[in-house]
Amino acid sequence: MSPAAVPPAAGLPAVGPSAVAGPPTVAAVHAAGRAPAHGFAKDARPAVALEPGSGVAGDRHAGRELREVHLVDLARYDLLRAGGADVGPGHLGENVTTTGVDLLALGAGALLRLGPTALVRVTGVRYPRHDDPATDPVGVSLDEDGVPVGRVGVFAVVERAGEVTAGDPVVVEHPGDGPLPPL
Repeated sequence: MSPAAVPPAAGLPAVGPSAVAGPPTVAAVHAAGRAPAHGFAKDARPAVALEPGSGVAGDRHAGRELREVHLVDLARYDLLRAGGADVGPGHLGENVTTTGVDLLALGAGALLRLGPTALVRVTGVRYPRHDDPATDPVGVSLDEDGVPVGRVGVFAVVERAGEVTAGDPVVVEHPGDGPLPPL
């Protein structure tokens, strides 16, 4: 199957860096240190290695079955900042921040190629679990349709290993089938 084009961030306002037109790319990569720590934010890294059955090498959340890799589109940050939240890439706990792909419009089983070799399969949507202001910079809020607008992204499992860096292309190899289950 040839790569499918997925429109950027449908329904989200373009405010800030992701408003720049261009092909879908990795905006940033993040990993949490090995030390046990609380909170969602993850530090930016020059690169992360994705490993099947584990996720991001060295991340304290590695090996979480259907939650190996957490992805968030940069447009989500634009939306949150437009609402007054002081957040940026990594603050929502994602491992990969993307641009140009509406991750929440993908279906279960969507395949994303990240960089030259890594391949991930989308397993579900990450819904907010709580609104503890000590650990969550955004909190939980719902839009008029009841859709969470806080810590929302997608989870994926690693199908093929590879290193992912900021600026790498993101290619939707398959858009997935059916709705994303909450994870």
